Amino acid sequence: MAAICCIIKIKDYFGISESGKIMADENAPIFERIRKHYGILSDAKSKVARFILERWDEASFFSAAKIGEAVGVSETVVIRLASELGYSGYPEMQQELQKLAMAILQSTIVKRLDSKSVPKDYDSLLVSSRDRIAKNVDRAFGLNPLQAITDVATELLKAANRYVIGFRASHGPAVCLSVNMNQMIGNTHLISLGLGDPYDRLRNVTARDIAVGITFHKYSIHTKDLLQMVKDKGGKIISITDDLLAPVSQLSDHVLLVDTQGFSFGHSHAGTMALIDILLEAIAFLDRPRVRTNLARTAQILAVYSNKDVDAGATRCRPRQIREVVIRKTRCTNLPNNQEEEFR
Repeated sequence: MAAICCIIKIKDYFGISESGKIMADENAPIFERIRKHYGILSDAKSKVARFILERWDEASFFSAAKIGEAVGVSETVVIRLASELGYSGYPEMQQELQKLAMAILQSTIVKRLDSKSVPKDYDSLLVSSRDRIAKNVDRAFGLNPLQAITDVATELLKAANRYVIGFRASHGPAVCLSVNMNQMIGNTHLISLGLGDPYDRLRNVTARDIAVGITFHKYSIHTKDLLQMVKDKGGKIISITDDLLAPVSQLSDHVLLVDTQGFSFGHSHAGTMALIDILLEAIAFLDRPRVRTNLARTAQILAVYSNKDVDAGATRCRPRQIREVVIRKTRCTNLPNNQEEEFR
C-alpha cells in the first residue's frame, strides 16, 4: 500500500497521466514546466532542457537545429521536447522563451542600471560605489566568524588535494584562490569548463580531498553538480556564496558568506576577494613553515626559468640548486627571507 501511495504522489508531482504521458500545464511558465518534468525526460531531452535553463538568453534566439547542435542531439529531439512540455511546437516554445528572457533582463539588469537609488551624477556614483565596496568588504568580516574562517583554513591544510570550482563571474575569484593556494601549499587544482572535462578531472577524488565551490545568485548548476560528485566520493565541501539557502550551501560542510550587491548590474566581488585574502592569510599563519618552503621553491624556479618575474636585485639560484630542491625537497638558502612575499 505504501508503495502504491508513493507512486501516486510521484505522478501527481510530475503531472503524469495514467497512461504515463506528461500532462503539461498550458499556463505554466517554461522554466516551471521544465522543473516539474525534468526527472522523467530522456537523456537527450534533459540535455536540451538543461541548456534552456542555463543559457536561456542564447536559447531564446536559437533555432531548434542550433540548440540541437549546441548540446549534441538532433533537431527532432528539441521539437519533441517542446511538444512534451505542452506547446504546439518549437515556435510557440521559443516565443514564450523570448518573452521571458526580455522580462528577466528588464527586471534585473536594466532596472538595476536605471534604478533611482543609483546616483545620476558621475562623481556621486563613483563615491557611492566606493562606499558600497567598502561596505561589502566589512560585511565579509561580519558575516563570517573568525572561528569559521579558521576551520576552513584548517580543513584546506589537512586535505591531500584541493579543488577550486568557479564558473562565469565566479571564475576570477576561483583563479585567484587556486593559484595562491597552489603556490602556498601545493596540490590545488582549478576546475573550469575551459580546462578539459571537469567531471573527468574529479574522478579520482577520495575522502582525503576537499572542494571549494564559488557561486552566487543565478547559481551555476555545474558547480552544484561537481560538488555533489565530490561529496558522493566522500570528499569535504566548502562553499563561498551569498546565501545560506543557496543550492551549494546544502551540500557543504562549511559555508563562507559574502555580500555581492553592487549599485548597477552584475555582482560586486570586492567582498569575495577580501574573504579570499583573509583565508589565504589564515592559511599562511597556521602553517608558516610549509608555506614559506613552498613559496621559496616557487621563487627559485622563477629565478631560473622566468627571470623577468624576479626582482633584478634578488640573489638567484643556480640550476643545480633547483634540481636539489625538486628532488630532495630542500630550500635554497641564498634567497632573502622575504623573497616569497613577492609571489603572494
